[in-house]
Amino acid sequence: MELSIKNAPLVKWIVRLAPPLVSFALVVALATPKTVPLVPDSAQYLAMAAGRWSQVSAPFGYRVLVPYTARLCAALLHTSLDRAFYSIAVIDLAIFLIAISSLVQDTLIAAVSLPLLVASPMGFALFQDYYLPDLTHATFLALLLVALRHKQLLIAALLLVVLMVVRESTLMVAAVIILLAAWRKEFAWLWLTVGATTVGYSLSKVLVPVHLTNVHHMPALEYLMFKVPFNAIRHLAGFALVPNTLRGQPGYTCECRWVFHMPVFLGRITEFGVCPFNVVYPAGTAVVMMSLFGVCPIVLIALVRSGCVKPRELWFEFAFMYGLTAFLIAPLLGAAIVRLGGYGWPAFWVVMPAIAAKANWSRRQIGGLVIAQILACWIPALVTGSFNLEMSEQFPFGTVLVALLACYMFAKYVSEPSKKLEVERCVSPSA
Repeated sequence: MELSIKNAPLVKWIVRLAPPLVSFALVVALATPKTVPLVPDSAQYLAMAAGRWSQVSAPFGYRVLVPYTARLCAALLHTSLDRAFYSIAVIDLAIFLIAISSLVQDTLIAAVSLPLLVASPMGFALFQDYYLPDLTHATFLALLLVALRHKQLLIAALLLVVLMVVRESTLMVAAVIILLAAWRKEFAWLWLTVGATTVGYSLSKVLVPVHLTNVHHMPALEYLMFKVPFNAIRHLAGFALVPNTLRGQPGYTCECRWVFHMPVFLGRITEFGVCPFNVVYPAGTAVVMMSLFGVCPIVLIALVRSGCVKPRELWFEFAFMYGLTAFLIAPLLGAAIVRLGGYGWPAFWVVMPAIAAKANWSRRQIGGLVIAQILACWIPALVTGSFNLEMSEQFPFGTVLVALLACYMFAKYVSEPSKKLEVERCVSPSA
């Protein structure tokens, strides 16, 4: 069911402004924490903002933009660092919502989907952990998509530089753009991306006043290489590896059944233990991946199978490819799967609504999908009592996974378009 608003100027502006305003109000009202949101990594960013570099390690110390901005705001406004970080998050949220709402087509379905998708545990967690650079990264990435959509390549390149200073995971953003630009033979944008990434990466190093090392004292390349198997064994296979550099820290307190001594030391790692199989890790991964964006993954698959996703402009293909990649590899990159998987928002908060606007769904189908989306998003969050889905061994994994599977099956059933979509009826990315 497509409800176009192109021929009604007043309604068009109402529909454009109402979703981001409603989403903003819901997130700020419901996700503003009553106490300081100190997740494990918060201390690193607070230390940077306060200039306590002896308490900072890599790779956190190279994500300097948000802490430096918070320090500047606190000095100029004569306020606390906590209030400065929170103010930055509020501004970021407003810009983020306006940017992504401008990327979807001018249809009611695409517009009203924004509050449903963003006012969710994932969106609340993104705002609530305001010491972290994730919301700022999402904001500049949304602006990058807007710049790409309007073919403002120089502005996009500048935004890419800023993104690199916000967080080094922008390397994956650059890699996807480079691959797509090469495939599409858009070499001007390819070389701009290479240049902007190089400048941004160098700038993130220059802005750090001290030499930083990671907790293992390993070279950066080795650190990144070993993160993937380390996290895969934990999150997918269920065995926690405990190097001597992390032993006793939160998440690494289990009693090791096997201990292996390293024939060649990796930094300060001289040995690592292997804990017994724990179903919490793979089951928890499954719960997070199935609930993070609700039933959006299965709906997106149904829309792709309908034949609507065809070659289109760079910004749209990038949002699709980067979003899916970031979402799928999240369990391989770190312990905070909710945060890492949340980097896949372009695929589910931009691409999916844009395609869904042309899906020719009935009102009954839309109602069914709304119910499935709400249940899939909120069941784990309500059970854990946490937007970050912090699960213990007492969490009812079996019951929740069955409920999520039921939501997915129902969403798959109701999301099939009522008739095969024709290519010319697919959403135009330049609309």
